[in-house]
Amino acid sequence: MTTGTSLRLSEKLDDSGSHISEDHFITKLAEVEKHHILKILKKTNWRIDGSKGAAILLGLHPNTLRGRMEKLA
Repeated sequence: MTTGTSLRLSEKLDDSGSHISEDHFITKLAEVEKHHILKILKKTNWRIDGSKGAAILLGLHPNTLRGRMEKLA
């Protein structure tokens, strides 16, 4: 929290006492994106565009979604 021009984190946000390795929580952004796209595609029965398509749910243009799918394949 900050009240001035510098940023200070609250002590509650400090997890330096944690015994879990930070590497345990690191996931590449591409993997997170791929997992999320697959989840939405399954939910929409693999429909990409249209009013009930994955692109609408993801807030993307259908061609953008197709491009990301190709990139993540």
